[in-house]
Amino acid sequence: MPASAATQPSDVPRGAAFPFDFTVSVDTAIFPSEVVLRTCYAFSDRCHCWLESEEGARILVGFRLKAPSADPDAIRGEFGNALIDFGLRASIEEKTRAVREAIVSAALTEASAPAPVKR
Repeated sequence: MPASAATQPSDVPRGAAFPFDFTVSVDTAIFPSEVVLRTCYAFSDRCHCWLESEEGARILVGFRLKAPSADPDAIRGEFGNALIDFGLRASIEEKTRAVREAIVSAALTEASAPAPVKR
């Protein structure tokens, strides 16, 4: 039987490459997919993450802990806090985009102006 057709535990998304220690379902109406990706990347030193879309605008994140001594409940809680952190950062980035672009534009304009000629 091909590896992709192997029977897997019920908490393993279809198509997953390996069984998980736990999963978290994330509502993309609250946390956009980019925020979920950034959060998963931040956890890549501690976990292997597998993402799969679910029905109803959700992403299922499967976690495989790298350290056998890691506490799944602690990782799950930290992941939730990191989602909030990255979600807030994305919101602030979006709200301040125009100001940052104006500052960069002004700095580049000033830097590209010809130097005054000394007499």
